[in-house]
Amino acid sequence: MTEIDLLSDLLVDVNRYMKLISKYNADECTTSEKAEIIPFATQIMLKMIGINTRVSRENEKRLDALEKRIEALKAEG
Repeated sequence: MTEIDLLSDLLVDVNRYMKLISKYNADECTTSEKAEIIPFATQIMLKMIGINTRVSRENEKRLDALEKRIEALKAEG
């Protein structure tokens, strides 16, 4: 999955969560919907952490490649 796919999936979850919260705030939630709110929020946070971790790893790889390239250019003179 690409970062775009992960973000798209996350947005779908956030949209569903916001609808649940709106229903909860309007006192229209069923008991089962109320029970979904906390686990669903946790799932969203875990996805966000996963995306952040993945992007951080990719950035580290890019930084390492740039550092190697700089060292190679310095060695060339």
